[in-house]
Amino acid sequence: MKKILSAALACFSILNGFCQKTDFYITRSQIKSDFKNYSAAINDLDIAIQMNPTNVHPYLLRGIAKSELKEFQDAVIDFNKAIRLKPNYSLLYFYRGRANLMLDRFKEAEADYTVYIKNNPYVAYAYFRRGNARSKLKNYDQAIKDFEKTLRLDPDIEEVWYEMAYAKSQNNQFAEAVKDFDKVIEYFPNENYAYKNRAFCKKMLNDFEGALKDYSIAIASDSCNSKGYYFRAEIKVTLRDYQGAIDDYSKAIELNANDIRSYIKRGITKSTLDDFLGAIEDFTSTIKIDPKNSESYARRGFIKHLLQDKEGSCSDFSRAVELGETGGIEMINQFCK
Repeated sequence: MKKILSAALACFSILNGFCQKTDFYITRSQIKSDFKNYSAAINDLDIAIQMNPTNVHPYLLRGIAKSELKEFQDAVIDFNKAIRLKPNYSLLYFYRGRANLMLDRFKEAEADYTVYIKNNPYVAYAYFRRGNARSKLKNYDQAIKDFEKTLRLDPDIEEVWYEMAYAKSQNNQFAEAVKDFDKVIEYFPNENYAYKNRAFCKKMLNDFEGALKDYSIAIASDSCNSKGYYFRAEIKVTLRDYQGAIDDYSKAIELNANDIRSYIKRGITKSTLDDFLGAIEDFTSTIKIDPKNSESYARRGFIKHLLQDKEGSCSDFSRAVELGETGGIEMINQFCK
């Protein structure tokens, strides 16, 4: 491939001896871009712009090349210059929208894709990208409409299903989201996040057995992710499999020693099984990680009350109140007077 590129560039170098027009540098830059040599392409486009700073195309191509190099901020600058030269050139908005999306400028990206769609209403990918921006803006209703439009125009864009399913799950359309995640898993059977998100939707639909199965599949394919164990533990608590939940919380802590919520939830679950000393250990571990965790003081105080340690419980309730735990006031009034 390198030989092909060298031969092509050699031919253009010969032509360059006869012609110093900007078209030469633009064309050569496109060849370099085709071979993913974006830095060299940018060098040619720099020359083309110096030779003719009012030509829109070098700015467009340089912006695209910079985007490929993940230099999105510089790419936006080029697209802005091109738009000032030719504001009705809709393709510029498409590429600027992509760069803005990568820069997390979701409002700007949405506006760019809207301009492009107005002039090109049958390009499926533009709706998909605008849907991405709208989903990030938590405008889920409009995002879902864009994803549905994408699939009507091009049902082969498989990655749309995940984005649409996620938007529906965030929009509390859990049953529909499950169906869309089914489609994602059909296309991508090893997509870990699809199982996790489908499990969440099933949980919200009170399909706890289904949620448990999905979390287990997700854990099997990514056994080093502490969150998977935490969420499966939550389901096990709901199903009253308390020891199974403790095992999962313990695994989550093993993978992330600073996972405060797993310590707290494990402590609560241990207290459900009357393992009060174990619960105290977990709340104490939480306090060591975060000395200002008011919930842990309040919960440890209550366990100490159950163990008839009045001094210890009241001390914890007082500390909880100092840290802003309003429920601790009621505990003090009830148990420490």
